[in-house]
Amino acid sequence: MTEGSLRPASIPAELATDLVAACRLLHAQGLLTYSGHVSARLPDGAGMVIHSRDKHRGAVTAADLLTCDLTGQAHLPAGQQRVPIEVFIHTGIYRNRPDVQSVVHTHSPLAAVFSTTRTPIVAAKNHAYRWRDGVPTHPDPTHIGSSEQGAELAATLGRHHAALLRTHGGVIVAESIEAAVVDSIHFEENLKTQLAATSLGQFAPLTDDELDRLSAGFNRERHVRRLWRYYLEDATLGRNHRTASLEPEPIA
Repeated sequence: MTEGSLRPASIPAELATDLVAACRLLHAQGLLTYSGHVSARLPDGAGMVIHSRDKHRGAVTAADLLTCDLTGQAHLPAGQQRVPIEVFIHTGIYRNRPDVQSVVHTHSPLAAVFSTTRTPIVAAKNHAYRWRDGVPTHPDPTHIGSSEQGAELAATLGRHHAALLRTHGGVIVAESIEAAVVDSIHFEENLKTQLAATSLGQFAPLTDDELDRLSAGFNRERHVRRLWRYYLEDATLGRNHRTASLEPEPIA
């Protein structure tokens, strides 16, 4: 990565606070471990914010956030923090999908399992209507370490809201940081439910008619807001044994 023109000071305080919380929350949920990352598009559309690849995902602070342009060029502050090697997952999607405001990449073991099969991901839970149009699998099993690979992944994703990376993990995209976090949790829940239900035999996923009825009565904005608040409060109260404090950190 070469040094770009963006500065950490250009990150809006609310966006920085939410991105820090998202990293810690996804770590608490087991979706970010020693690797994986979450990003957000900057409001001016000129670039994105992502956390340093060197920081423990459960201990990310505002000081660990970096800004990049959409070629992956990043401003490197004192200490030479580094963007994730797979920053091109994010830049490729943001370039190809102007509707996407946040991207989560996990190394979910279940996502990796499904990526090695020809079993399609289907709606096993009500919130899985989000992926009713399918979840494609990107065939490249290597790290997405170049702009070209990022563009290829973005092409695989297309207009979908999620994709699997073969033997690697998954990518979730959404209209906000909060929505990307909630969707990531729901996606993992759906994988667990589908795997468990299939093992029992006579698996009966939600039908198109059922999905139509579910989505017609669903207020996504309200649901995302409620779940985001719930997971933050749950983590802060310490009910999840994997959780670090998610109290908002003052933004300089």
